[in-house]
Parts: sequence; structure tokens; C-alpha cells
Amino acid sequence: MATNKVVFVTVGTTRFDELIKNIDSPQFASALLEKGYSSLIIQSGSSENYRIHRLVPPPATSGSFKASSPSNEASSGGDGGGGALSITWFEYAPSLASCLDTASLVISHAGAGSIFETLRRGLPLIAVPNASLMDNHQKELAEKLKVEGYLATATPETVVEVVRGLDVASLKEYVPGNGAGIVSRVDALCGVVAQESGREKMG
Repeated sequence: MATNKVVFVTVGTTRFDELIKNIDSPQFASALLEKGYSSLIIQSGSSENYRIHRLVPPPATSGSFKASSPSNEASSGGDGGGGALSITWFEYAPSLASCLDTASLVISHAGAGSIFETLRRGLPLIAVPNASLMDNHQKELAEKLKVEGYLATATPETVVEVVRGLDVASLKEYVPGNGAGIVSRVDALCGVVAQESGREKMG
């Protein structure tokens, strides 16, 4: 019996339309099938500007993408069997733990919480920094951890290419320390200066 290999895509509590647009594409679904994945779960966040419609036709929230389809069209329903990718999407959930529990690969925005939660679970990760966020350190954090060999990085535009070229066996296992150590590590990687206690009192 074939193993169900699941890709989980998450944007956390943020909006990241550019990533979701590139995930919601036949090219992305085909890349997953080429790499042997059989299921795709997308936590898309809520956006007035973009909703998933290419891989899962509205109003459905689940469907399948068949690689053998001449027009590369997705359909609602189906079980994803026989050379097809099973797809489910939702905007938010109280907890993403169950999705992470089943994941074989995670593609996530590059927030520190999402990155370290994924790495602590020993899951392969492609981190995609959200360039639209103001004063964020997602790119610095993701690039530092990429250099150290713990994850891969992509932009929304290169995520398909990165999936196709990813060798998950080449990623190093992340060994977490205690909670304070993780916070200190995030602060160090992001260039956060410790002398902000005075400013906190003003908030």
C-alpha cells in the first residue's frame, strides 16, 4: 500500500496572497506529483483579494488534481487516487497541530513561530518570507537557517522550482534547546537589540 505523502502549506495568522496564488496553480500541483506527494493541505488565511479557485473550483473546499488531465484542470470531490493529488483548503483553524502531524513537507511563511514549530517536529521545511510585511525580519531569519542547513527558502515566484529541486535528505535535523534559548536565537538571528525594555514601558 502506497504511503500518503502530505504537503502542508500555511500562512499562519497573516495574509500572504502572493504565496497562495502560486500554490493555487497546476504547475505547483504537478510539481508535487512529480516528487511523489499525494495530498496537499492549504491553510490560506482570509483575503478579500484572492481565494483559491484554480485547484479547487468554488464553492468546494476539497478536490483533486489529475496529472493525466490534458487540460490540467482540477475537479471538486474525488479521493486523489490513481495519479491524482488530493487537495483540501481552509482559511483558519484553532490549531494546526493535526496538519503538522500528518505532513511530510511544510511550506510556510517565514514567521519565527511557524519555522521553529516545524523544525522542532523534524519536518522538512520550505520557508517563504513575506516581503509585504513592514519591519519584519522573516528574510534574515530564513536565510540564516538556510545557510546553517536546516531548511530551504523560496519566494512566491520560485516555490515551484524549489519544490522540484528540493532534496529533503540534505536538510540537517534541528535540535531545539529550551524555550528561552529559542527566543534568544530568534533575537540574535533577527538582529533584535536587547535594550528595548524602556520602550516596552511606553506601550
